[in-house]
Amino acid sequence: MDGVLGGECTVLAQAITLIESNLLRKTNASLSKKAGVDPRVASDQRGHGIGVSLEVYTNSDMEQKRAALKKLEAAVLRKPQPQALSA
Repeated sequence: MDGVLGGECTVLAQAITLIESNLLRKTNASLSKKAGVDPRVASDQRGHGIGVSLEVYTNSDMEQKRAALKKLEAAVLRKPQPQALSA
């Protein structure tokens, strides 16, 4: 019983470890981007080059997408952008 089942459990454990590490990299990439961390520093933390880090691991949240859309709208319509409130 240890032969086949043990091998499948090992493969499953390796797959779970890979998924967890990728999830941590995606979380680190997205939070670093949102916090304004230099992309080269953040990608170095993840152990990947900047291209892989930005293409594979970094996601934008809805707030960032809305802000980008407002910037594009302002550029197209030449409207002044509202200033962000300082904390």
